[in-house]
Amino acid sequence: YYRPVPDYIGGGKSAGLTRLRELEASRAPVGLVLARWFVQFVTVTAMKMIIGLRNTVDIAKDANYRQALSLMRKRPAGVPLLTVSNHVSSMDDPGLISCLIPFDVLMTPNRVRWGIATQEIVFPQIPWANAFMGAGQVLPICRGGGIDQGLFMDFARVLAAGRWGHIFPEGRVIQTGTLGRDPITKRSRKEEKEKGRLKWGVGKLVAHSPVTPVLVPFYHLGMASVLPQHNVWEGGEFRNGVVSWRHIQGGHRVKVWFGDRVPFDDL
Repeated sequence: YYRPVPDYIGGGKSAGLTRLRELEASRAPVGLVLARWFVQFVTVTAMKMIIGLRNTVDIAKDANYRQALSLMRKRPAGVPLLTVSNHVSSMDDPGLISCLIPFDVLMTPNRVRWGIATQEIVFPQIPWANAFMGAGQVLPICRGGGIDQGLFMDFARVLAAGRWGHIFPEGRVIQTGTLGRDPITKRSRKEEKEKGRLKWGVGKLVAHSPVTPVLVPFYHLGMASVLPQHNVWEGGEFRNGVVSWRHIQGGHRVKVWFGDRVPFDDL
């Protein structure tokens, strides 16, 4: 499996759980497997109730969706699965992702998705909270630390071991309905022309994997109504992404469409 040497220069503060790199990415101690199963079962079940029962999650059950389910359940040994989607709310993962995971996949922790989350928000310097996130197969990332930061390489190592990873190429929550474009934090026209609207992490993950990952995109609408957020003027600047977690909404319809797998064989 791919195991790069981490480099934390300019990568922000340590977020805990980085001892995972001391373990082989392809296997885990029994105690850790049990902890992952418990946390994932509780979290996914709760999210299915909070999001799936209070709202209607409508998945287009076409050939692409059936292909995605098949890839979640079984792939050739060592072949990673990388899913990508738009990022509409802070409940996309684990909320919406939980509604997409079948219970037979949930019962096997090494088939459940791995994700990344901003360390300063999701990984407080509280040991039990960090342990909970780690057992839920979420790794920290330093926003603004670049795609060569050690934290991102930890995620690349997990993917390279043949696991399923999910990532949001937009890099942040955007509720405008336009992919990768927010009126407050958007890139300039020059930056969009040079870099595009999306982050480069997906390409980096594909390039780092010794076995070409299977990449499956999906797109969803409606989560912005389930957990809306707003921009606030504070300290002389706009803060986007202000969320009221006590006001998770119900009674909305969330639509999900899966795309066909993206080939990289010609690269």
